[in-house]
Parts: sequence; structure tokens; C-alpha cells
Amino acid sequence: MPTLILPPRFSEDSNTLWRTAIELGWDIERLQSWRVPEGFRPDGDVAIYGESLWANFVAEQLGVKLYEPPLDWLASLDYEFVGRCIEFCTFEEARTKQFPLFVKPASEKTFEARVYAGAHELPADIDQPELAPVLTSQPVEWEVEYRCFVLEERVVTASSYWRGEDSTRKEDGSYDSPPEELKAACDFAGRVIGKSGGGFGERGAVIDVGILRGFGWAVVEANPAWGAGFYGCDPRKALGVIASCVSKSP
Repeated sequence: MPTLILPPRFSEDSNTLWRTAIELGWDIERLQSWRVPEGFRPDGDVAIYGESLWANFVAEQLGVKLYEPPLDWLASLDYEFVGRCIEFCTFEEARTKQFPLFVKPASEKTFEARVYAGAHELPADIDQPELAPVLTSQPVEWEVEYRCFVLEERVVTASSYWRGEDSTRKEDGSYDSPPEELKAACDFAGRVIGKSGGGFGERGAVIDVGILRGFGWAVVEANPAWGAGFYGCDPRKALGVIASCVSKSP
């Protein structure tokens, strides 16, 4: 029987996964700290869901590894898939570029991903800035954004989450994802996966896509599935993607 491992901190998404795992008959372990209880060794497969530092620390204790997209994947895509110039570089190198500039951490969320007016606005307390990986691009405007959980080179569930400057979440908790637009988002994400590679095969991930103003459909970013929010995605299908991200450590 698979086991879902959840963090101490409760959230809407972790609670949704908890209910989904119960419906599926999974075992569930909500840890009370960053430490795995002594002697805890699940009999079957495990799925770990939580923030990056916590999830990787737990995975290490269990002797497993969590898959995440290559840090430079977004920057490696052809222009037809991104509609803007994206560079993968170090934090220190980002300081020398032309501003205004969108800068985001390529790995851990060590600072806020946003448009910076100048190098002086970038945080000054980054550890080893000459090594810290970041992604940069010119500022752009997104008309709508969709989250896609992908596995075996296809989209298994998707949902809008942002339109213009507002969340697409409705008063009843569902998300506004018009069928034709949802299909277009899934088709585009599937085309990106099919042509770009990135290792999205047996190990799943999350790809965000959207309509870039003045360009059309483009990739926003890619993230590990085991730490991503669901929005209006099917939690059962999302859980399958999350579970696929766990492999035995070499």
C-alpha cells in the first residue's frame, strides 16, 4: 500500500491530498517535525508532498530521491515556446545585466521572483552569489496562466490560476477554466514536452503555460510536482504525478 507523507504545516493543498489519499485507501503519515520517526519505514511506495527544503530532507532520511526539472530547462527552450529571451546564470552575473529585469531563483526560493528596476533592488544577503543559479528575462505581461501536471510526456490534469491581475478562483472554490482555453493550454504544453525533452517521462513535473501578451501561448516556468499547488487540478491525478517523482537513491 502506498504511503503519503505530509509536512507538519497544514495547508489547503496538503489537506486536499490527505482526503484524496484516504479515498484511495493509502496510508498517510503527517510528520510532526522535519525528522522521520525512528523506525518508520513504509512497506510500499511513498509520495512526499511539501516545501522544497523539508521534502528533500525527508527524502534523504528515507533513502529516496525527488525528481525535479533541470534548473536550466526553461532557458534551453526554443523561442517559439517561450516568446522572450531567458538566460540561466548566477545571481552575481544577473547584477550586471540591463534592467528592468525579471529575476527568479532557479532552485530554492531564496528571494522574491519579480521584476527588479535595477541591480540595487536585488537582495544583498544571498549566500554565495557567484554560485547561486537564477533565471532572468525581460518583463512581460501574461493574459492568463495555467498549471499542468505532466507525466509520461502528456498532461494528465490542468487548471487556470491567474487571469490578468486576478486569481481565477471563483466563490465556490472552483477555477474558471473555459473548455476551449483549457484544451489549448494542454495541447500547447503537450507540444512543448514532445519537442523539448527535459526528462518528463516516468518522472512527472508541473509546467505552467499561459498566453503572453503580443505573442500567444508560451511556457511560464516548470517546477517539481511534489511542492506545487493544485488550483483546480484533479487531486487524484496530481497525486499520481507526485508519487512518480520518488525514486531510490543511488
